[in-house]
Amino acid sequence: MHRSAWNFSKGINMKYPTAICVTDRDAAKLARIVEDLLRRSNALEYGAESLHETLDAARILPSPEIPGDVVTMNSALVIEDVAQRSLRTLTLVYPEQADPALGRVSVLSPLGNALLGARVGEQLRLATPAGERLVRVISMQFQPEAAGRYDL
Repeated sequence: MHRSAWNFSKGINMKYPTAICVTDRDAAKLARIVEDLLRRSNALEYGAESLHETLDAARILPSPEIPGDVVTMNSALVIEDVAQRSLRTLTLVYPEQADPALGRVSVLSPLGNALLGARVGEQLRLATPAGERLVRVISMQFQPEAAGRYDL
């Protein structure tokens, strides 16, 4: 899978990419955010085009059908920076809730966009303004859908 705005790719086998899964509720809310940002002249800066491509390529599922190892909005997870061999706990959040110092990563950031729909065990390669980065999803600490929390 290739997301041109951030030159993003998922998984090891780039020749046969698989579609990511996104919940219907997340997709609807994120589509509204993207539409609003695309109306602005700085949409690329905010990551709206990249997120739009992600949503277009995603398989949309009802919340109760999303697998428990898929990163959805408001999921808390542990990732590993493969190059630095360091672990980081974070939560994937909507832009207005972002606070990197508290590990709350916006879905509009390169890392946040990469994480949306990723699965535990998956490696994510993304190009950021600071250079290419390889991260691995190590574990899921909380996924709203697995906890029956369809309101988050």
